[in-house]
Amino acid sequence: MLKSRSSKSKEVNNFKQFNVNVKKPTDTYIIGLFNDDKTSLFSIYNDFASKYPDDFHIYHTFKPNEFSKQFNSVKVPSIIVYYHDLVATKNEARYRVFDKEDATVSEIEQFVMQKALPLVGHLGEKNRKLIYENVKPLCYIFYDVDAELKSRKFKIIGSFNLDFVVVIVIFLLLFFNSDIAYVRDKVAPMAKKFPKIRFVIANETENAALIKDFYLEESNSETNVVCIDEKSKRYRFDKEMDDFDEEEIVEFIGKFNSGK
Repeated sequence: MLKSRSSKSKEVNNFKQFNVNVKKPTDTYIIGLFNDDKTSLFSIYNDFASKYPDDFHIYHTFKPNEFSKQFNSVKVPSIIVYYHDLVATKNEARYRVFDKEDATVSEIEQFVMQKALPLVGHLGEKNRKLIYENVKPLCYIFYDVDAELKSRKFKIIGSFNLDFVVVIVIFLLLFFNSDIAYVRDKVAPMAKKFPKIRFVIANETENAALIKDFYLEESNSETNVVCIDEKSKRYRFDKEMDDFDEEEIVEFIGKFNSGK
């Protein structure tokens, strides 16, 4: 993987090189498809990449044919916002495309800021400050990924080798990912029902400061919901639940949506 001399964008030669870096569902991944570095859009893309070196994961390729299987209907040149597996909901497009060749940096910024928001986003430190703090109306769905583990007791007897440790790590990764997918799939129908509201799921542990800011530290609920209207007024769903109760939450969000 090479870094362009004139930008913070990293060059990749095939989809595998790009996809191996799509690691965190909370981050934003962008790739530009170009035939060569003489394209005017590539120059503007470089300017954009230089402006946001630490905020987004930005890549480009001069071998767009190597990406034809994944982006078969995308013309070249184009800029693509690509979603991590854990934020791409069922029947939702896995990526968004910008193909205006005479674009400005401002237009690319606008595209990225808007399209970095999938149907159900996943909150992280970077996207919270850069994107979600500027989005309203917005509903945060807080979940405790450790809740199920906390309710179980694991007892390991005797010594264990490296293979055992690897198995445990894989198990935990699969467990956490399935938990995230479970919450996302529960929230997705709500996002479709209320298209004017943005939805983002958030791990309580990873967003402890936000939990404190929303006065949710003492909540014993498995799922907490906070919605913020266009005037930045907060509405908290404070009914304690042992499980994710869609009907109760939909009723709450419906009232929020109607201004009640």
